[in-house]
Amino acid sequence: MADDRCFGQLQVQSCCGERCKCASFTWVSTAGSVFRRAQQGNVAVLDFQKSTKTDKDSIVFTINLGVLCGHIMKTLDPKRREDEVRITDCHLRERIGFVVPEGRDIWWTITASTDEARYANQLTTAITQYVLPYLEKFLATENLHQLWKSGSCPGLTEYQRTHFLRILESR
Repeated sequence: MADDRCFGQLQVQSCCGERCKCASFTWVSTAGSVFRRAQQGNVAVLDFQKSTKTDKDSIVFTINLGVLCGHIMKTLDPKRREDEVRITDCHLRERIGFVVPEGRDIWWTITASTDEARYANQLTTAITQYVLPYLEKFLATENLHQLWKSGSCPGLTEYQRTHFLRILESR
């Protein structure tokens, strides 16, 4: 069973990865199931996260999205490189479920009996229609700035939002 579910996970990630690669994301082999795209000094991250509920019979996962603002990174950690960015480094973090119409946290489960092609199709559609446009929007520093000015701060504390806002406004 474990081999079947691992194959299913690979098939789903492969289909999603192909869509990401078409949108100029690169797979980061040293970081597990992570895709990155750098643009104008900022970095978008798409990260497959396995749940602690994963066991020998099933893989449970979600997808985390993030954007790192290069100006903030250079201000706070000048030695940090774009090619080292992980989801936890991002200045905007959200789960896929909150950018798709469902508007709630979504976790998928792959077992030996899962229809991987259906999952792959669902995820590829979600990535194409919702995730990539969301990440593209916030790869622009000005859009991050406007988001934080509005009081919204996905994945951040209020302190982080105001701190990052001050950094951007001091440039």
